[in-house]
Amino acid sequence: MKIGVDLDEVVLELLDSVIELYYQKTGKRVPRENFVTYDWWEVWGISKDEAISIAHELHAKNNVHDEKPVDKAIESISILIKEGDEIFIITARPLKYKKNVEDWIKHYFPDSPIQVIIAGDLYGNTKKKAEICNEVGIKAILEDQKTIALDCANKGIKVILFDKPWNKGLEHENIIRVCGWLEAMKKIKSMKSLG
Repeated sequence: MKIGVDLDEVVLELLDSVIELYYQKTGKRVPRENFVTYDWWEVWGISKDEAISIAHELHAKNNVHDEKPVDKAIESISILIKEGDEIFIITARPLKYKKNVEDWIKHYFPDSPIQVIIAGDLYGNTKKKAEICNEVGIKAILEDQKTIALDCANKGIKVILFDKPWNKGLEHENIIRVCGWLEAMKKIKSMKSLG
């Protein structure tokens, strides 16, 4: 089965690093539970451009040890690969950071066949995730971002939605909400058994 997997907050714990970098820059520590939207500028009370600048600063780092994996992500993806599934990391990070993403993936999945695809959902530099999934033949994507999940669901792609404060209330017949990788793996197994 071809499976699309979002990077940030699904495979890689980004928000804690974002919170820490913002604290280092401003002296203001905003708790994780305040992020009821993934539009960081709204949470911080700053402009979108200022938030994007902070995101770029974080993405520009090239130390794979700075960003930790989401609990059970590495083990779960490794199982899927061993079972013969094709994994596509589809991230909305800007294209210029693709090598950083690939380095992170290689660190945790050495010699794996995982492909990294940059999507333009947030920065508009390439195709959206739903378009990519349909072109590649991906029938299921693991995602946490509300608008991306809804776009994929509306285009017939099954979405395994990682439950986060910023995606509360999102419902769709093609969206299955999960509370982490253990639950996601059960849903994937069920999908695979249905063909």
